[in-house]
Amino acid sequence: MHPSSVSLFRRAALFSALRQTPRSSPAISHGERTHTSCVEDAILQTARKLKGGYALVIISPRKLIGVRDPLGLKPLCLGKRGDSYILASESCALTAVDAEFVRDILPGEIVTITENGIKSDSRLIEESKAAQIPHAHCIFEYIYFARLDSTMDNVNIYDARIRAGKALAASYPVEADLVTGVPDSGLAAAMGYAQACGLPFALAFHKKTAMWEELSSNPPKRSGSPLFT
Repeated sequence: MHPSSVSLFRRAALFSALRQTPRSSPAISHGERTHTSCVEDAILQTARKLKGGYALVIISPRKLIGVRDPLGLKPLCLGKRGDSYILASESCALTAVDAEFVRDILPGEIVTITENGIKSDSRLIEESKAAQIPHAHCIFEYIYFARLDSTMDNVNIYDARIRAGKALAASYPVEADLVTGVPDSGLAAAMGYAQACGLPFALAFHKKTAMWEELSSNPPKRSGSPLFT
């Protein structure tokens, strides 16, 4: 897992790695190739050189390691199923595998999971506090990227979108017959807008998904299929 939007590397060696790929993860892994006593120290040294948003899950032969950017731009959470710990970008992924949500990984935190349990490294957190680096959660996670049944940093995504719609109605009320939203991310916000304005909410748009499910299992044999026009 490598959701990231790393925008700047502070050393020329990492610039060279970044130019070789359009994705951030290979460049980040290139930066981890350094002489340290353990993989956690290599990750810490690399994280100090990164500027931007990232949430990484790294697997070594004996460890599962998660690291979140000091700004908290990208989400990362910890779950548990039985005696096993799980790292995921959204809490809904934990629900899908019958795991319980434990907590969000803190911005700048590095967690290491081994057969002996879980350990937290807060060195990057303390360095960020000393440098007075504020948290800056990505607004698009709450209004678009995240799934409705997820919770990020103690904020439920569904509730956040309902409140966003109500806030929009307070700032920009309109006279209308009904309120509708564009699926999927716009529906909850539209419901909040309708509630605040006292207007009826209705579905006016439908997103077709069955077509692509059928396409993946039964690809059309003719190149002139209307699916491709």
